[in-house]
Amino acid sequence: MKAEKKINEESSNEVLEVKKDAKVNALYEEAVAFVKSAECTSAARLQRGMGIGYSHAVRLIELLEREGVVGPKCEGHVLREVLLSGNSNGTIA
Repeated sequence: MKAEKKINEESSNEVLEVKKDAKVNALYEEAVAFVKSAECTSAARLQRGMGIGYSHAVRLIELLEREGVVGPKCEGHVLREVLLSGNSNGTIA
């Protein structure tokens, strides 16, 4: 019984993660458009500018970094350099 309960809990957690990621993925294009007009950004700026929760903003920033839209967090700084120019079509500047 305990093994079944553990498997069910793990499945539920996976479904929950997929739902969370689906929301982040739906916001991805909006986030790209938002950061393209800036030289640098942060999760807090994304949160305020897009009206989303901090945890979604952090996941978006991580996704934007993996996709090469923003650079890594600089040591001692919260801001990340935006690697796309405002007039580009999704290509790295």
